[in-house]
Amino acid sequence: MELPRPTDILEAAKVGDERSLESFLLRDSPNIQDTNGNTALMLASWEGHVDSVEMLLNADADPNIQNDDGNTALINASYRKRVDILAMLLNAGADPTIRNDEGQTALSVTDDQEISTILIDMMFRLGVSIEYIVSEGMLSLLTSTLSGNSDFDLMYRLGNWRLLPPMYLDYL
Repeated sequence: MELPRPTDILEAAKVGDERSLESFLLRDSPNIQDTNGNTALMLASWEGHVDSVEMLLNADADPNIQNDDGNTALINASYRKRVDILAMLLNAGADPTIRNDEGQTALSVTDDQEISTILIDMMFRLGVSIEYIVSEGMLSLLTSTLSGNSDFDLMYRLGNWRLLPPMYLDYL
């Protein structure tokens, strides 16, 4: 038995129906929001629909739109531990420093080491300073990420090792 077709872009993104999503994108903005402020990109990110996320990003979906709770697609992907989607969103310009209404960022909503490492790596690439990460109460995440990195050349690869506070130089 065939499931009923989604009736709008938001539903298509939520269920991962790429065929319907492609059709809706021909006439609808990828940034339409539901009554809670969620976009199709947020819903696809939450549900883990990689192909839908890619399709929406290719249609110029804005990864930095916030819903009524202040969450973004990146915060959703981080919370749900969607590593593939996280990387796609970051490469599409998602801002890892955006905070939701509870003051959380994509970095602070996760306890996953891989997610934390990706986010910190991307924050450095975007020019976010270590001082910012420390000042925002993320010192333990930074320490955990640095000490948990098996090849421990994160700062060397990023060219930011000179910016490390002296206490971190012992790790290098």
